[in-house]
Amino acid sequence: MRAIALFLLTILLTSDGAAARAGFADEPPRAPYHIDNLPQELRKIVRSRAASCGNQPSAQHLFSVSIEGDGRQFMSFHYDKLTCTNRAAVCRSGGCLHEVFVRSGRGWSPVFQSYADETTLSNDGGRVCLAVRKGWTTETYSWARNGFSPVIECRRR
Repeated sequence: MRAIALFLLTILLTSDGAAARAGFADEPPRAPYHIDNLPQELRKIVRSRAASCGNQPSAQHLFSVSIEGDGRQFMSFHYDKLTCTNRAAVCRSGGCLHEVFVRSGRGWSPVFQSYADETTLSNDGGRVCLAVRKGWTTETYSWARNGFSPVIECRRR
């Protein structure tokens, strides 16, 4: 009896896991909803930049990343993850456009923009840090009241 119960449990767990994996695999890696689900104000900015791509705006999963810290909400955009037929519209030889916005009482404000290989927002004990990788070098910044200031190091948490 135990063997039958174990066998049925194994089938149940395996089929659920397969269904979960199939659901993730069935989700399109590039989709318009990665842009459509942004706050309206930011959606307009992204769509205006994407207009020069020559195709319908869509993006990969990590096109936008949000983080909270220093009592504020930040959102970064990674245009290398934007579907763009005309890559020159958002990328240069030094990397693709990356932008960071902060939410304030008046809405969202741009606080950082760079053409880079990658940018990463992190929270260092409540302090918001930004790492910007360009080629073999990484520049590190920390949020200081109204903008990002260069720092030597930020720990990622």
